[in-house]
Amino acid sequence: MADINLLGNTNKGFSFARNGASMAAKILATVLVLVLLYFVFLRLQISQTTRAVNDAQAKTSEVESETLAGKDRGEVVTRQGQVQNLNNLLKSHVYWSGLLPELARVTLKSASYVGFTADTFGVMSVDVIVPTYADADKYLQVFDLPQFNQQFSDVKVLSISKIQSGSTVQTEMKLQLKFNPAFIHKTLQ
Repeated sequence: MADINLLGNTNKGFSFARNGASMAAKILATVLVLVLLYFVFLRLQISQTTRAVNDAQAKTSEVESETLAGKDRGEVVTRQGQVQNLNNLLKSHVYWSGLLPELARVTLKSASYVGFTADTFGVMSVDVIVPTYADADKYLQVFDLPQFNQQFSDVKVLSISKIQSGSTVQTEMKLQLKFNPAFIHKTLQ
């Protein structure tokens, strides 16, 4: 006769194979849903960005066409040309204020300048008055000291003579020397 079991199956243990596959399927489905949602989010962002770029280009084109058709266009073009010319002039401008302080730094306290000419290529002529020949020698020796003065070179004495101003006799020198042209040319920042 057949056995009838009224208590049911008492072995209801955990089956890793059955429950693990079910859990892996749930995790995989969740990951797929999240990836799909991220893809939809990216598509929406791309379309919104594309729309914003197109709107900005349309506004730019509109402003550009208004500017070109505007009544003040001629004046704008004129001012733009003037600004360009001003920039060109500033690029080639010579700033003597860079050279003169350096020349003053290397000059003896007892010396004075009565003549000064220079060009933009780095050649300078000066007329210097000092009290004595010894001071003239000291003045010239300054240009031989590289630690004191590295910006002037090739000093040539064109003439040296005694002059009388009032009751004092002084020494006048005419010099020609080269200087660093970077002192008079500044770049715009």
